Amino acid sequence: MEKCAGEPELTLVAHGGTLMAVLERFGRPQREYFQWYCPCGHGYRLASESWLSDRTLRLLDSVSFTGGT
Repeated sequence: MEKCAGEPELTLVAHGGTLMAVLERFGRPQREYFQWYCPCGHGYRLASESWLSDRTLRLLDSVSFTGGT
């Protein structure tokens, strides 16, 4: 993350459980693990402007890469 901080966009591709664990710890607003659930082919757009100062990722919106299937 330190190498990518300040970039306009960052893409993380991982298993849903891994994403949920990362977002439970670093995502804002804070949510419980299962509240970060997203179906296969879905994910979140996040802002990393606060990563270097307080290690957080701000939720911008959710995205679907599969058209809901």
